[in-house]
Amino acid sequence: MKRIQILKNSVVTNQADFDTDNDAQAWLIQEIDNGSFGLTERWVKESECSAEDLAASLENRLVEPEFEESYTEHKLPAEFEVVEEEMAGPTYAELRKIQYQLRIDPFLSEAITDKEAGDSIKMDELLAEKILIKTEIPKPE
Repeated sequence: MKRIQILKNSVVTNQADFDTDNDAQAWLIQEIDNGSFGLTERWVKESECSAEDLAASLENRLVEPEFEESYTEHKLPAEFEVVEEEMAGPTYAELRKIQYQLRIDPFLSEAITDKEAGDSIKMDELLAEKILIKTEIPKPE
């Protein structure tokens, strides 16, 4: 399981848990592309920088366009930090499977046999238990 946290000024502003690294990376790329967390590392003209930007500048470079006046750009840091963490413990799918094995499987064959005989009470109880498991362990978003 993978947890991604987004920090701004050392404070967690966003957090999401994923079953796979691929899911985590896809979500992260999409959210960064959408600008959900703020600006990424970027080059900005010196004339557009505040005093705070200049103090935080990571590096600078001289840009010399062919038909324009040269200017200096500053590389500004991202407004957020990404922290990725591997989490121990069962994944969502494993947790749901364990719950089903413990609470559903022992009664399933009995409920099916009773339903075939015309008694659906156990099957109704089984379906209610299944719904209860889904509310106790909701699918992660």
